[in-house]
Amino acid sequence: MLQNENNAILIALHQEISEIQELAESLDYTIVHFFFQKRDKPDVHGYVGSGKLKEIKEYLENTDLEISSVIVGGELKP
Repeated sequence: MLQNENNAILIALHQEISEIQELAESLDYTIVHFFFQKRDKPDVHGYVGSGKLKEIKEYLENTDLEISSVIVGGELKP
């Protein structure tokens, strides 16, 4: 896998991510992993549910890649 200072993971609530993937690549990001969770609306505490957050955390702790960014395929609210 690429060691790139712009490595990113993508988190989305649907699998139609071609537009956001193209946008990320046009900004010189390399999406190295995708995380999907089928939900009608984002979880108010963490966008995705606690189980998916645990999966993402485990991936980040165990990958040899340096991840510089997390791209979320949707709107985040404070």
